[in-house]
Amino acid sequence: MLHSLLPAVLRGFLLLAVGLSLSAAAAEPLMPQQWREDLAVLRTAIASTHPDPGHSADTAVLERAFADAERALQQPLTPDQGWRVLATLNPLFADAHWCIGYDDWRAEARALLDAGRGLFPLAVDVSESGSLVITRWLAGAATPLAGARLATINGRPAAEVSAALLARVHGDTPRFRAGVLAQRFAFYYAKVFGTPAHFDLELAAPHQRLRVAASTASGNAIPAFTEIPDFEQAFALTLLPSRVALLRIDTFAWPDKERVIAFHRDAFERIRQAGIDTLLIDIRNNGGGNDDQWIEGVLPYLATAPYRWASGYRKKIVEKYQKEGETTGAVVSGQIERLIEPQPDNPLRFAGKTYVLVGRGTYSSAVLFANVMQDFGFATLAGSGGAARTQQSGGVQRTVLPHSKLVVSVPRFVLQRPSGAAMPVFVAPDLAIADDALQPQRSVELLLQHIRTAAAP
Repeated sequence: MLHSLLPAVLRGFLLLAVGLSLSAAAAEPLMPQQWREDLAVLRTAIASTHPDPGHSADTAVLERAFADAERALQQPLTPDQGWRVLATLNPLFADAHWCIGYDDWRAEARALLDAGRGLFPLAVDVSESGSLVITRWLAGAATPLAGARLATINGRPAAEVSAALLARVHGDTPRFRAGVLAQRFAFYYAKVFGTPAHFDLELAAPHQRLRVAASTASGNAIPAFTEIPDFEQAFALTLLPSRVALLRIDTFAWPDKERVIAFHRDAFERIRQAGIDTLLIDIRNNGGGNDDQWIEGVLPYLATAPYRWASGYRKKIVEKYQKEGETTGAVVSGQIERLIEPQPDNPLRFAGKTYVLVGRGTYSSAVLFANVMQDFGFATLAGSGGAARTQQSGGVQRTVLPHSKLVVSVPRFVLQRPSGAAMPVFVAPDLAIADDALQPQRSVELLLQHIRTAAAP
């Protein structure tokens, strides 16, 4: 059934591709031969890098989608127009480490602003079904429109808008892809529907019609997502009443590892001095990074037994990482036997109860961290699951397509979770707590309520 829909869907996308005028649409169109060469490079990058495309993708459906995309590229198209065709492969890859996109989506968004273009000025939450609910202004300020559901944007049904955008978003599951779109809605909207100076909105609940100006570089509401957060925005320790501490870690990819290590050492010193007996670690917005940032930064204070970050792997031998005796292009499977020892004599080791709060933004190395904490009993996993696979891919290799300069990212290995269990397929918290995009702190409050209830006589 999925295959029968693909040609019609691509035809609709192609109409978008050739019919819109975007900032990048003025770029010189690429000829069909150039697109064929880009597509060949894209396919070679996948074949030479991914150890097991069937881990996440239905390879038969993917092959047919490639054929449909190749037919859609048989006319002159700008890089943006071509991306609108090729990006329809992203949901079929079904892995956030495997996608076709731009070299730097934040830089692309800034380039639109620098060129005098405007972006959709409101941040929205996106559900799996595609409903769009306003949460705040794009720059981060509160808005009285928060909680209102969009019915139309510039006369186009909101469901049609979200469907066109979600059809190009990368990620493991529809739930995960909805989360990515919520983070980057203004960017995707600009790349698919253009950059008008204003937006005529119709709200469904409560019903209202209004016009809002686009967010522009000349205004005072520069989109917050175009800038990388500073350290204090990404890491924080908050001491709460009743000897509870909340440690928020929004990334494991901070460029200054030593600062991360120092932050955690200071955090656990403060936890010790405050006599904390319940620790909440919030990684709901942690998209991953480098495993050593949690192995060296967090686990020295929490591990109570030897542990490993995964139990097995499948990897493709690529030249960059080829070792003596290995054959380029071979797929190798193996077990991870090495265990990392705990530090029982660490004076800052935390002996209380630990909870790790996950959500649909928890990904990559953050999933590996959650796996370790759950599989070895170092913490209770709480929050919402069903978004990311527990068997994560990694070792992402990026290839720039020669003509369009679009980038294909492909993982070179797949890891099995530490327990070796194949189920559940997706992250499954021990304690389910729903997300609330309008009140992110609500998940913490609900977890605290559970803790108090469990502790009551």
